[in-house]
Parts: sequence; structure tokens; C-alpha cells
Amino acid sequence: MAATSFHDLFAPLTLQLLFVRQSSVYCSVALFHQQAFCYDTVVSFWSRLGQTLGVIRNSVKDTWHMQLQGFPFPAGWSVLQRRAALAITATLVTAVLVLACMLQSTTVAWLSRLGITQPYPWANTMSLQSVSMVSADNGWAVGHISGKPTTLLMRYSRGQWTILPKPVGLDNQSEFTAVSMVSAHDGWAWASMPIPIGDRYHSFRPGGVLLHYDGNSWKITTPVFPIGIGSDPSALLMLSPTDGWATGEGTTLHYDGTAWREVTALSDKQWGGGSAIAAGGPDDIWIARFGGDIIHYDGTSWSEQQITLPLPFAQQAPGPIVLTGIAMTSPEAGYAVGSIGNSSSGVILRYVGSRWLLVRTVDENLSSISLRPATRSTPEEGWAVGGSNSLYHDVDGVWSKVTSPISCPLYGVTTLPASSDTWAVGLCGALLRYHDGRWQQETNVVWSQDAKAEWR
Repeated sequence: MAATSFHDLFAPLTLQLLFVRQSSVYCSVALFHQQAFCYDTVVSFWSRLGQTLGVIRNSVKDTWHMQLQGFPFPAGWSVLQRRAALAITATLVTAVLVLACMLQSTTVAWLSRLGITQPYPWANTMSLQSVSMVSADNGWAVGHISGKPTTLLMRYSRGQWTILPKPVGLDNQSEFTAVSMVSAHDGWAWASMPIPIGDRYHSFRPGGVLLHYDGNSWKITTPVFPIGIGSDPSALLMLSPTDGWATGEGTTLHYDGTAWREVTALSDKQWGGGSAIAAGGPDDIWIARFGGDIIHYDGTSWSEQQITLPLPFAQQAPGPIVLTGIAMTSPEAGYAVGSIGNSSSGVILRYVGSRWLLVRTVDENLSSISLRPATRSTPEEGWAVGGSNSLYHDVDGVWSKVTSPISCPLYGVTTLPASSDTWAVGLCGALLRYHDGRWQQETNVVWSQDAKAEWR
């Protein structure tokens, strides 16, 4: 019998693991919320292995080199060695699968961080941009998905996220960028809509439309508003059923309960629009702009706000600040987040009195922030998200770094005022929920029949 090296002994094990993963027998995270199916998968694996052993038994004559359903065995291996290698493989893989089924939450986080798997079917083709929760059991998330149509609309109800079909009227290339709910039966969403230029090249320029949810369906209720070249609609904030704001590069809109209209006061000053909106009250509107500045509406007029940066930071920063998120707890208190030039660093600014001050820099770009105001019994609390490895937690003005359960960037975050629950969304179909003091990836995601039928 030929000598067997360590590599030769475990080569079939490696191949078997690859085969298991490719055949979806690895119990991908998409199946973890159905433990019964996960255990059925283990049984299926054993059945497939039995077929493989049967092939080995019928191929004893081939003693030099053989490939059995994709397994190349080393030259000179006897039937006994082959069976032993596959038996070891089967035992180890089965143990991993059973343990994964038993410890599904831990395994989901571990595999997600390694980038081995996705949290639910087709998650890696999705990019969620915004989330708005009405309550702990009701909310919406929007974004885009690879394929046609590209719109991604998801509803959360009673512990399950459901992917819904593209609303009537949207282009197959339209992408949702923001959503803001007033109640379970009233909300708005901001989506891109290409505007034909009318030239011989059939070119388009960026545009955006607003859709209204009336408790039954989403409907386009506005004309297409032009957006800055190379940009998309950015942010949306509903303060009440009759008061809302939307912004994008070059455009800011206001809803008065009757119609959405452009804020010409900003256009006249060439301030246009921005990347994020916040409100300390109905007559206290703040817009963070891509250029690193912040503009404020006091109910009468708009003004540019002063941002004070330490001299050493201003001199050594690799580029200007780019603001992408803002949140206010009152007209006198709030935070803004963003990035520093084209670097991977992020910033957190705080509004104190009449000035915006640099609180701290972080190792990752930040894209969104949400705050929960202090009450008599609880301190101010907030979360900032952006980078692929961390989230940043604010408790009464003190920020700390928290490890993310996934390794994908996050684009949107929202806190629930009546509870400690917080939701964050992002790339790779990220749907994170902060509950009972920890972050966890949601995996209970299903496709509606209509959405599944139209997507390709």
C-alpha cells in the first residue's frame, strides 16, 4: 500500500466541503430560520454520500486514479482508504451541519462576518438604503436589487420581512433611496426615475418621484423632479401627515398636505439640496450637504451654519468633510456624521448652542445617524452606522464602538422612540435589529408571489 501523506488524507475532505457548499447542503443562513429544513439537509447529505459509496463499490477495478462524482482520489489509494476518507468527511460535515442547526444565531453571525454565506436567499444582490419603523412590529425598508426591476420594497410585519413587487409607474431601472412612515397606513418613499433628455443618443438625466402609501398600496403622486447630475434622491422626512421634506443634490422639496413643491429659497441661493434631513420641530429644519456644510430653516428663512474644526484637524485632514447623516433631538441639540474626503475615516459633529463642533473621528466612513431623545427615566441614546465592521453607540453624549454582526457597509438606521429597538440596513441585504442589548441579522425574509414572478 502506498504511503499516505497528511495532504492526501484530507484532500477528499476539502473537496467534499466544497461539494456540500455548492449543493446548498451547507445549511446556508437563508435556511437557519427553518431548523426542520436544516436537519432534512443533513439527511439529504447522507443520502448523497450513500450514492457515492455505491459508485466506489462498483469501481474497484480502477486502482490508479478515479473521479467519483467530482472527487479525485490520490493514485494508489485502496477502496478501504477511499471509504475511510469519505466516512471521516461525512462524520465531520454532519457534525458541523447539526451544530449549525442547533446554534443558528451564532452561526449566522459567524458565517456572515466571514463572507461565506448570505442571510437569506438573494441577499447578496440587494442594497437597502433606508428603513422606517412605525412600531416594533411594523415598518418598511427600501433600496435596490440586481436584475429587473431594480426596485426593492420590503415590509416588516409580525416578525417577518416580505419583499413586495415594484409599484405601478416606476421604471424598471428605478431605485428606492428613502422611506419615511407617519403611521401604519400613511407614509412616503423617494425613488429615482430617469428623465429622457430627448437627444439622438436617447440619453437620460437623473430624476426622482415621491410615492405615497395609503394603507393598501404605493402610488406615484408627483411629477419627476430633476436631480443633480450623477446623483440620486437622498433623504426624506415626514413630520406629520401634512408636513414633509425631501432632498437630493440640487433639489429640496416641501410637502404641505396638498402637494410637493420645490423650495425656491434654496435654489435662489444655489444651495439646492443635500444628503440628509433632520428636524428639531416643525419650524426647525436642518439639511446636511455633500459639500460639508449644514443649512438651517427657522420657520422664516434659511441660513448657513458655522462648523468649527480644531486647527490641527483642519490642517492635517486628507480632504474636506462630506456629511451624509444628521439627527436632532431638539432645536438646540443634535449630531451630524460623514466622512473625510476620499479616506476611510469618518467624523461625528455635535450641535452645541449655535455651533457645530467636531466630537471625534472614527476609523470608518459614517453614512447615517438616528437619535432617541432623553426622557425623565432614560438618557439620550443614538446610533451611527456606515463602515463594514462597526457601529457607534451614543449614550448621553458618550460614543463607543460596537462590533457589527456582519461585514457589509450599512446605509440607514432608525431608532424607535417608545423602546430600545433600533434597525439598520445596508449592502448584502443587511437587516440588523438591536434588541435586548445586542445586534442580530434578521433572516426571516420571504418573497411575495408577485415580486418573485416579476423579478429576473
